[in-house]
Amino acid sequence: MLTERDDVMDYLNMADMFYANESYEHVVWCLNAVLQLDPDNVYAFKRLARLEIRTARYDKACEYLIKTKGLLPNDKEIDVLIRKLKLSMAMGKQKKIKGNVK
Repeated sequence: MLTERDDVMDYLNMADMFYANESYEHVVWCLNAVLQLDPDNVYAFKRLARLEIRTARYDKACEYLIKTKGLLPNDKEIDVLIRKLKLSMAMGKQKKIKGNVK
């Protein structure tokens, strides 16, 4: 008999597959399905944060990382994602500045 935990794992696996194929809308759908079943699923929040960083939606990435850090304050992967977010934001600002220089 399948359990809710099995469903969560299936959705996480599908999200990874869609991420690898850059089908980001499907990734978001799968991870939101995970969060419907398990609202504090750290893996879903980390994956969403990683996706938002990759697609330069830094505000959303920040929201997911804050939530994740609250759930697992000592998780090193979260710290790496936070550094990656800060670096991505700084690089994005540099690109904007360079684009405005004439």
